[in-house]
Amino acid sequence: MATAQTATGGLFLNYSIGGFFDEMFTDERTARPHCARIFNEFAAMRTAQFEERRQLAEAAFLLQGITFTVYSDGRGTERLFPFDLIPACLALA
Repeated sequence: MATAQTATGGLFLNYSIGGFFDEMFTDERTARPHCARIFNEFAAMRTAQFEERRQLAEAAFLLQGITFTVYSDGRGTERLFPFDLIPACLALA
């Protein structure tokens, strides 16, 4: 089992725990036990790797039609359904 890790660098360098419940981290910026494995995967990832995987996920969503249209904006273009590769409460810099 992975040991608890703290969000101090890499993708989590500028992550701030705000006034909300964080799915992945405790108030001390330590990965919760049930998130330790995924945290370790992301913590070891370079920013470029993460960006590549995010773009691949976007392409998959587009190809599978996971989109919506905002008719009131006049453009009528398809937009990707919002998603995050990691819990939505995390904001990566």
